[in-house]
Amino acid sequence: MIKHVILSCAGLVGSYLLAAQATPEPVKQAVIHVTTSVIAPDDDEAEPAMSQSTGANGEEIRTIRIGGDGDTKSVITIKDHLTKTALLSDMGNTTLIRDHQAKKTTTLMEIMGNRTGFWATDEEQEANRKRLDSMMRENPRSGMPQAAPAVTSYQINYVAEEKKIAGVMCKKAIIELTYANQTKANVLVWYYPNLRFEYLTTAGGMMGGLGSTSRSNSPNLLQQAWKELQGFPMWYEMPMPRGRKMRVTVTKLELNKPIDDKAFAIPSDYEVKPMKELENGGMGGMRIRLGN
Repeated sequence: MIKHVILSCAGLVGSYLLAAQATPEPVKQAVIHVTTSVIAPDDDEAEPAMSQSTGANGEEIRTIRIGGDGDTKSVITIKDHLTKTALLSDMGNTTLIRDHQAKKTTTLMEIMGNRTGFWATDEEQEANRKRLDSMMRENPRSGMPQAAPAVTSYQINYVAEEKKIAGVMCKKAIIELTYANQTKANVLVWYYPNLRFEYLTTAGGMMGGLGSTSRSNSPNLLQQAWKELQGFPMWYEMPMPRGRKMRVTVTKLELNKPIDDKAFAIPSDYEVKPMKELENGGMGGMRIRLGN
């Protein structure tokens, strides 16, 4: 009896080691082509790309929305700890360059012929997010959307179905989200098994997977669900505020493609400043918003 227990434990350890060895190493270089579609209810009107409002202290605020209802094309370039997401919208081009080791994101914008940009650390962006949330509570008509209910838990259910997306065979999963108000929503996912990137968990959203797209109070919990998924999402559809849905489709996947470091260089004709300088009036009361 004792021998049987020892052998069974040894077998379990062996199975665990095999499973650990089967875990793929993250892909270091890739180019991912993505289409992000925001689908509005039939009876809803799209927001204007530019709007004006008055702040809590009577100041004039201009809000430029990059992305939103309809389709947005993006190309994500990955090399080691660097990620570049190039987005094309009706208002102009936007590029986000992320240095994951330095925890710094640079945003480049080409809007109506003007080329400008700013950079910020993760700490600065989090402080800015909290400041904007506070402004929304004090002045709900400030031109920013209200935060979505917080996600309090999730459950991933795997479904025995397969289909090919962008030339690779994908499997199906449903992520069930539970919100703080006790409502539930499902995220339908088709994922490519055994593919993972060290820093990128999804390829979707107005920020190409570099941040939360729905202004949820719990982006870390949502990111955890993507990390737990047994592969990389190639297609998914998830709910958004105001009755909208976001559908993300990887249209082309180029793995281990040679990428030059110059791909992440900032063009010389862009004027790039620290975000904190722009907050002190450097943008003349202008506020940039990605998506809805």
